[in-house]
Amino acid sequence: MHTYDLIVLGAGSGNMLFGSELEPLRAAVIEPDRFGGTCLNRGCIPSKMLVVAADAARAVTEGKRLGVHATLDRVDWRSIRDRIFDRIDPLHDRLQTAISWLSGSRIEQYMSAHQHDPNANELWSHFQAVISWVQLTFTTYRKEMKGLDWGSLYNQFKDGCTGQHHLGL
Repeated sequence: MHTYDLIVLGAGSGNMLFGSELEPLRAAVIEPDRFGGTCLNRGCIPSKMLVVAADAARAVTEGKRLGVHATLDRVDWRSIRDRIFDRIDPLHDRLQTAISWLSGSRIEQYMSAHQHDPNANELWSHFQAVISWVQLTFTTYRKEMKGLDWGSLYNQFKDGCTGQHHLGL
C-alpha cells in the first residue's frame, strides 16, 4: 500500500498544483479517466469546436443580408464529432506513449519521480527524438510497422541501427 501526503482527485486543472512549494510532499493524482478532465475531454474544448461549426452554418444563413446568397444543404454532425475527437484523443495517446517510452513502461514511477518538474521538456524531447529516429531510419512506411513499440526499438538500436534491414523489416 502506498501512502501520500497529498492526493488530488481528478486531473483536470488539478495536475497543475504541484509547484515547488509541494516538493517535500509525496503527492499523487487520482484520475479514473483521461488527464485534462471534463474541460479538455467533454466540456470546454469540444464545445468550442462545436461552436465553430455552428457559426459556419449560421454564417451561410445570415449571408443574405450582406448580399451573399448561399444555401446550407445539411450539417454532418458525425463528421463534426469525429473531427473534434480525432484531434483530442491523440493528445492523450501521445502523452501516454511518450511516458511509456521514456520510463520503460514504468509510468507510475516516472510520474512520481517527475511530479515537481517545472515543465515536460524532457518528455517532449524524448518523444521528438524517437519520432525523428524512426523517420530517418525507416524511410519507407509499411503496414507491418503500425503499432510497433518504437520507443523500445529506439532505446535498443538508436546508436547502431542505420536502416530497415537491421531490424528485419
